[in-house]
Amino acid sequence: MNRIDNDFPNITISQARYLDAIFSISKEKECRAKDLVSCLSVSKPAVSNELQRLKNNNVITISEEKVIRITSYGHEIINYYRNRFKIIFDLLVKLGVAEEIAENDANQIKYRISDESILILGKALLHLE
Repeated sequence: MNRIDNDFPNITISQARYLDAIFSISKEKECRAKDLVSCLSVSKPAVSNELQRLKNNNVITISEEKVIRITSYGHEIINYYRNRFKIIFDLLVKLGVAEEIAENDANQIKYRISDESILILGKALLHLE
């Protein structure tokens, strides 16, 4: 398992992607496991396993009605990686990368880039503005 960061040592890249999907789905409707199966194109057992891990890490709660909700800790993780996404995306677009490509790349890079590198990219972005 790839751990994503020292700031969130118990969260894997896979779990962060699930969290992103839950967040996106929750903007439109109440999120349930079946929505994640469809959204992420994964099996129901895979979703069940990841949801249990997220629940054990206090990132989500699951109601009796099977509605998945993100905890405040989960929202901290989302905000952290959405900020990283924004820096990477904005920098790539400023450098001339097409928005669609920049979005796909930023979505991949945001989990793997170090804090030091994201800080330097953020500074570079400020100099380009």
